[in-house]
Amino acid sequence: MAGHYGILCRLLHPSGPLARLINLVDEFNIMNSPLIVRVKKTVTLGIITATLYSLFVTALFIFQGAEVFEKSETSYIGVLLAYYAAGIICGVIIGILLPFTKSIIGSLVVYTIAAFFLSVCIISTMWGFILTWGEAEWVVCSISTVVFGIIGTIAIRRQANMPIEFTDDP
Repeated sequence: MAGHYGILCRLLHPSGPLARLINLVDEFNIMNSPLIVRVKKTVTLGIITATLYSLFVTALFIFQGAEVFEKSETSYIGVLLAYYAAGIICGVIIGILLPFTKSIIGSLVVYTIAAFFLSVCIISTMWGFILTWGEAEWVVCSISTVVFGIIGTIAIRRQANMPIEFTDDP
């Protein structure tokens, strides 16, 4: 235990590696780069979306109790964590790949990748960890990935007043 404390003290020391990393980030103004700003915005949207879904799950938990979750061999906390994990993961993916969404094909690819992680997080709450899935779970994951990817592309492009047709123009 004392060894871990010593390592922690050295790590957090004002001249330690963590302080040097923070100074490096400040020196290069990394936190205000366009990529980081985009990722912050999309992660924020992911967290807001997870919060909205969590409100529904919380109402379900309040009015119907834990039995609803136990039937699916999960828990209220497990579902909440999965929603927030999906929101954060999808936010990071979309934020990083956002420049590729200027074309319809790029949008389909980016939002389908995000939909895959969304599907994995949500399906994991119902059928357990991804490594324990059988063929049926992968079929459901594949179908939901394609559906959410297409719906996400259409919804986001419509909201942004971007063309939905397959053209050469971005």
